[in-house]
Amino acid sequence: MNKSIMPNKEITIITSFSKKLWEIYGKDCISTWLKRLPIKDVKIMAWLDGVWPDDLPKDTRITYKMMDQSPEFIYFLNSSKGMLPPPVQPGHFFRYNFKPFWRKVFALTEEICNAKVERQLFVWLDADVKMSKRITYKQLSSVAYGDNLEFDISWLNRGEPWNCGETGFIGIQANLRTVSLLRSLR
Repeated sequence: MNKSIMPNKEITIITSFSKKLWEIYGKDCISTWLKRLPIKDVKIMAWLDGVWPDDLPKDTRITYKMMDQSPEFIYFLNSSKGMLPPPVQPGHFFRYNFKPFWRKVFALTEEICNAKVERQLFVWLDADVKMSKRITYKQLSSVAYGDNLEFDISWLNRGEPWNCGETGFIGIQANLRTVSLLRSLR
């Protein structure tokens, strides 16, 4: 890692939801983010799938984008329509049922692959994550990237017997390695 390139201090939190999921949990969860995230240096990029909910919060820290109006998203969906999950052992299908997560992959890769600055900092948070306590910039940065920004990507490892990560929280620094990896997912 090139220590001479200082990261952009701002952290962008990325999430996505539909109108239905907004009503089920998104509304409550995002309101906790706006109450408990730092006012400076953290912004939220919310990708919406389908019709805009009428009661989206208006806050200078949050930006909304429509997936259905993105030519890249339409191409992404059409190019992966015929993909089928591999045969798996009973009880493990959820790990390979990728269709419900297409929107997550698109929103995450779209924002990071189009980062304007080297080492821009991003966090993916599922829209069903509630924040129960105030979180500081230093706490968020430390969990997502390490105390000295040594991690390019971090997530919660479930360990045995799952053998897969929990992707409700992912910290990513946009750099050549991470952008190349994310582009390969699309």
